Amino acid sequence: MYHSSAGFDITITSSRGRVYARLTHQQTLDLVPVSENRFAYTKVKAELAFAVAEAGPASAVTLYQNGMEIRCERVE
Repeated sequence: MYHSSAGFDITITSSRGRVYARLTHQQTLDLVPVSENRFAYTKVKAELAFAVAEAGPASAVTLYQNGMEIRCERVE
């Protein structure tokens, strides 16, 4: 899970080779890869970019939507 200072969380899941994202109080939506660490939503105009180190899970994800960039830090 990734938490933003804007007051919402993003939960990322995967199943059968597909990736999904769910923001707090919203439905789960599927994502498609744009590049190695960036994914686009299929039903809304938004993208997620993951901050990935050489090993381990992404430390953060940035939501790009409506001209805004909202960084969400990983929560263990």
